[in-house]
Amino acid sequence: MAIEAMNDELTTLKKVLIAAAMLDGDQQVFTAEDVIVRAWRSFPESFGLSGYREEHPDSNRVLAKLMGSLGLCGRGWLEQTNTKTYRLTNAGRKMAKSLGWTPGVPFGAQSATKPVAPVVAAKEPVERAVAPAASAAKEAVLRAVAEPAERVAPAVARAVEKKDAHAKERLAASSLPSGRPATTAAPVASEPVPFDQAAMLSRIATSVASQKFARGGMITFDDACAFWGISRTSAGDVLVSRLEEFEDVLGRAEKHVRKTGAPVRANGRFEVTLTTVVGLQGLHRMLLQRYQRELDVIRARD
Repeated sequence: MAIEAMNDELTTLKKVLIAAAMLDGDQQVFTAEDVIVRAWRSFPESFGLSGYREEHPDSNRVLAKLMGSLGLCGRGWLEQTNTKTYRLTNAGRKMAKSLGWTPGVPFGAQSATKPVAPVVAAKEPVERAVAPAASAAKEAVLRAVAEPAERVAPAVARAVEKKDAHAKERLAASSLPSGRPATTAAPVASEPVPFDQAAMLSRIATSVASQKFARGGMITFDDACAFWGISRTSAGDVLVSRLEEFEDVLGRAEKHVRKTGAPVRANGRFEVTLTTVVGLQGLHRMLLQRYQRELDVIRARD
């Protein structure tokens, strides 16, 4: 159930912390995927994928709050136990409690509870006010039920006759020249629509940068270069060409998945979903901004 209480007072970073605190109360050690799903279910308005808020989480928004010096790990509220799991620190637990989280109690439950006494006190006057209207409605229903059947029967008969006439017309229209009714052809199962750049999309999705991003790890410039398919010594025109190709592939992959409603398949097994594609686009933009200075050096190179 989505949390409504105090949503406007919390930043997205603190909402992710609350999600991690709820997981801490359940299992103590959890994965980045656990945090993504819990944050989305608790705060769909903040972590739902654009255009699909109730169906898919925006993993990029959650993961961005785990990594980096300003993320939960960088602030000391969360610590990485191994390459794929995390746990809440004492400092993180203390901060979550200061935001209103209590172990074992749904966040915001107490603030959402309203006093019952005024409602009980007003119950009797409300009943007296509603009683006349309810009585009038009841009498109207009884009068309608008591109508003579002969007034209703002709209308029912005309409706049935009209329905039978329409059925005969449809049957005549669907007949073959021989007079035999046409048979409906069995539906043919459609083959998955292939994506011509599935191999490149698979390479991007399984790159070291993508894996580190999913775990909340630090992505180096060398990782970013491999993500884009360049190197530190690439020429400026090569960089421009590769980035254009990179953005084109992700843009066409997003359109392909939205149009077909199915993930892109690579090598018959690996699947790239819409959530993954949007997350890769977000990672791309973040790395462009983080390593802008290094990329400018490559752009200036002949």
